[in-house]
Amino acid sequence: MAALSYMQRRSSGIYEFRKRLPLELAAKPVPPHLRPRLAELVNPATGLFKRELTVSLKTVDYKLAKLACCRFFGHLVKLT
Repeated sequence: MAALSYMQRRSSGIYEFRKRLPLELAAKPVPPHLRPRLAELVNPATGLFKRELTVSLKTVDYKLAKLACCRFFGHLVKLT
């Protein structure tokens, strides 16, 4: 069975991390006291949770992108 990957390659060749946020959070207002802690998940223009989190992994190398994807996912787990 293949491992689940949140990695996607852009047309430029650079990999990015993409993950949809749960429907319970997507486009819902974020309490003001949580905005600094969850800044990566909040749209600063609207103050609402983003529908999808997209972050560049800043590499075109598949193996390096896979490592960066795992590190970023670990970072997200620490936020919760």
